[in-house]
Amino acid sequence: IKKAYYELAKKYHPDRNKGDSETAKKFTKIGEAYEVLSDQQKRQAYDYSGFSEFSSGTHGGGTSFTTMRAEEIFRQFFGGDFKDLGSMFGQEFGGPSQQLSVNLTFMEAVKGCTKDLSMRVQAMCERCGGGGGEPGTKTQTCPYCQGTGQEVVNTGLFHMRSTCRHCHGEGRIISTPCKECRGTGTTTRTQTVTVQVPAGVSDGQTLRIPVAHTEAYIIVRVADSDTFQRDGYDVHSDIAISFTQAILGGRIRTPGINGAMDVMIPSGIQSHHRIRLSGRGIPRLGSYGSGDHYVHIRIKIPKNLTTEQHDLISAYAKTQTDLNGSVNGITTGRGETDGNKDSNKPIKQEKGFLQKLKDVFWTDEEKDRSNHTH
Repeated sequence: IKKAYYELAKKYHPDRNKGDSETAKKFTKIGEAYEVLSDQQKRQAYDYSGFSEFSSGTHGGGTSFTTMRAEEIFRQFFGGDFKDLGSMFGQEFGGPSQQLSVNLTFMEAVKGCTKDLSMRVQAMCERCGGGGGEPGTKTQTCPYCQGTGQEVVNTGLFHMRSTCRHCHGEGRIISTPCKECRGTGTTTRTQTVTVQVPAGVSDGQTLRIPVAHTEAYIIVRVADSDTFQRDGYDVHSDIAISFTQAILGGRIRTPGINGAMDVMIPSGIQSHHRIRLSGRGIPRLGSYGSGDHYVHIRIKIPKNLTTEQHDLISAYAKTQTDLNGSVNGITTGRGETDGNKDSNKPIKQEKGFLQKLKDVFWTDEEKDRSNHTH
């Protein structure tokens, strides 16, 4: 943090950028950021109150700095204006981030899951314990800064202190570097990382997770479903009903993302009509509630009819008044058939026509469900 502060302060100091008001504002922000970062109490106050707790008063947010990388804290203050922060923090805070991908099924993306991924991470050197020196050796006081960790930089216009370039602000140097990590204190190793995938992620979405002293970007790949189609947080599926259910109405069970659902079919429903089931869709990521489930109706027409079923359908066709064309030789739609002008005489029926259709085409189970519904 000190190193980044001194580098930025030197670059944006008003004496080096005379007449540039924007640079002066950035220099002020640098001081504000460092003041918060270097004071634990102010850093905690920022966690709860955001920038309103400090003199700038122009920024919002309460992101927890106690768990954020210092690079991100600087970016919060500077609004992303400082593009050279990455090079200043890259080595100190774990190096460049990694990009991985994870494959999910449709239901894993909808409900959330955990996945184990293998990745290369920077970990503490086991040989030197992170100290950087060969076991059994000691560090020495830096002869360039005399152990202060800082050196005076003379730019010609002013004098300012900067992080010692030899000991990097530590005040001590390693005389005998560790043979395993070569003095860095860290080694690269393969580590299995458990990723918690939240419910509601979508294909192509990127998750950022902290890993050791760096971070990883996980690209989500979601497979298609044979049953459901996704539209944002809404789910669509098809359901096939009999033509008697379409005419008379009823109830049918259909798969949902949280299990089977009962869907009420209103009488007279048309093919390709959709029924909305509110709140039965995908959980909204980072928010409350869920999307909706839309069931698309497909009317199933029977291919093979018994004689009784065929006669009933023919009798119904004879009563149609809005017939366009012909059905099985019925041309008028008013009970007349080719070569038989007397076919529109009233047919004696002990039950209503729709009731007879139900008796012929519906199973006992369907009849019980319909009677229970009504």
